[in-house]
Amino acid sequence: MCPVIFVLSRRKFYDLLSNTDGEDFLAYYGERKLILRVAFERYLRNHPELRRRV
Repeated sequence: MCPVIFVLSRRKFYDLLSNTDGEDFLAYYGERKLILRVAFERYLRNHPELRRRV
């Protein structure tokens, strides 16, 4: 399977992390937020409006 590359602006990425509960793709370890890559890719596939046009 080919890797899928998403272009997500830094502003939208940090806005997404701060304004969503991230129940689908975030895991919390103490004060840290860990991004579950496979779940995050699935989330981006379902929300194409977040991606930047290339």
